[in-house]
Amino acid sequence: MLIHELERIMEQHTERLIRLAFYYVRDLQSAEDIVQDVFIKFYDNQQNYEERGELKAYLSKLVSNRSKDYLRSWTYRKIQVQQKIFPQQTVIRRDMLVQQRQEKKSAKRWPYGVLAMILSVCIGLFIYQQYNEQQQQASTIPPVLDERILELYLQLDSFMNGKNRLYKASFDNFLYFESTFAYAQSKKLVPTQEQVDKALEQFMEEWSYEDDTRPTYDKLLQMLQVTNEGFIENYGKPTAYKMATFDLLWEASQADYKDVSNPIRTWLVEQEAMNYLEQHYHKDIAALREKYKIPEKDSQMKLIRSGTVLAIKEHEFLVVSGVLASEVGQKSVDELVQKHSNGTWFPLVDVPQTLSVGDRVEVQYRQSIGNDDAQPFIDYKDIVEMKIIKESH
Repeated sequence: MLIHELERIMEQHTERLIRLAFYYVRDLQSAEDIVQDVFIKFYDNQQNYEERGELKAYLSKLVSNRSKDYLRSWTYRKIQVQQKIFPQQTVIRRDMLVQQRQEKKSAKRWPYGVLAMILSVCIGLFIYQQYNEQQQQASTIPPVLDERILELYLQLDSFMNGKNRLYKASFDNFLYFESTFAYAQSKKLVPTQEQVDKALEQFMEEWSYEDDTRPTYDKLLQMLQVTNEGFIENYGKPTAYKMATFDLLWEASQADYKDVSNPIRTWLVEQEAMNYLEQHYHKDIAALREKYKIPEKDSQMKLIRSGTVLAIKEHEFLVVSGVLASEVGQKSVDELVQKHSNGTWFPLVDVPQTLSVGDRVEVQYRQSIGNDDAQPFIDYKDIVEMKIIKESH
């Protein structure tokens, strides 16, 4: 046993053992001496404890035996005689010992009191620092449906399309961007400053490349009538914060949509986010539509894809055109995709519960949402409506 282990044991059991010894000998100094002797004996013969079991009971037994031995000793009898001859001195000595004992306790309490005070101050400083950081971070969180970002979308739209500007499409893109931010906030997803700084670096880096489809960075500053610092503060930082928040939402969605293709997962998350935005911010959206004269009517053309369902997963289903009923089940899905040179995965949303492999279906969609580089004939599309033309037998 190491010395620091003995010190720990003494700290834990000394007070109790002194009270036990005092119960026998009725003298504080003698009780302290007995306990001290017991700890010395315990340290010298610690192997006996290892053989006997619980420490508390073992130490109590040692103190009890040592106290009884003391009562039978010549030292104890001598003290008894002195007390009878000089009783007043005995009382004075006992009072002095009690006072010394109290002074020892006070001396022990003092460092603990200081330690508690220091610990309280440290905890207070830590709480204040956390609160201060939260306040600073709260001041940097951009609002949902930030009109500065909408202004950026519309200015780019105006530059690219001139009089034929597509404000409806730009406004929809703005809503999708804002919806993912609002939805992530509802899930308590908060990016770190490092993540925001990285997103800001990526955002600003995009403007360092010249592209014929958009204005140069200098032209953009001129259009927005801001300086470089003003653009970073009013447009760059809010956008970067929301980009970093979307990244967190994307990572969190992996747990909800396991084994789902990335295009379908992106579309599903965006739909959830848009539903949340429209449910909680419908009045704000309506006010922005009115302010910027954005038409509500959806002018985007709906397309139709007909074919046979060859695969159904938890969140998506595959449709291949040109497949004969006799081919289903006779050849693998990959073979049929290769043979007919097409295959489209659709989100499994608002479809009949009876949908089965082999059903002939007609799917309405608006746009393609991705491709599969590993499989050139496979693509991904969104979904507006789907109906079963002929069920499989």
